[in-house]
Amino acid sequence: MSDNVSSPILDLGWIYRVQRQNEPAKTRTCVLIHGWTGDEFSMDVFLRAIPPDYAVLSPRGPIHAAEGGYGWVSHRPGNLAPYQDFQKTAQDLLAHLDRWIIQNHLPGGKLTLIGFSQGAAMALSLGIAFPGRVARIACLSGFLPKPSLPDLSLTPLQDMKVFIAHGTRDAIIPI
Repeated sequence: MSDNVSSPILDLGWIYRVQRQNEPAKTRTCVLIHGWTGDEFSMDVFLRAIPPDYAVLSPRGPIHAAEGGYGWVSHRPGNLAPYQDFQKTAQDLLAHLDRWIIQNHLPGGKLTLIGFSQGAAMALSLGIAFPGRVARIACLSGFLPKPSLPDLSLTPLQDMKVFIAHGTRDAIIPI
């Protein structure tokens, strides 16, 4: 992706970046969602694999990690956060994504989400909560947040394109 990368932008307490092609017309928007202790630069390694017809948003998680960096929900070593922990942040993130898409004149419609580790869990949470807004999800070394509500349905993910990749030697997130 031959991109024009912006500096981080502060908007209503959230920080994000926009990556654009040299040509102004875009047809789709991709959101790169970092993992625990990451930031809006952490997922840049994936930019070269994103097709040129995408605009890319890279948000920073709202939770400051004691180890450095940021996350999407509070981290509890040895425990994977349940879906309920992701709900509010997913709703807030989508509202900000909608603002940033308008502010930056990016394509609206269904989003492509690429998440790593806790960011993959956030991507799946967005897909569950807002299936009409998500076209596809790539989960890289992530996890599906365990439903903590008895009536939570994972049905929205059934018709969505989802790619999952996970290493067999991951000491943090089990397969």
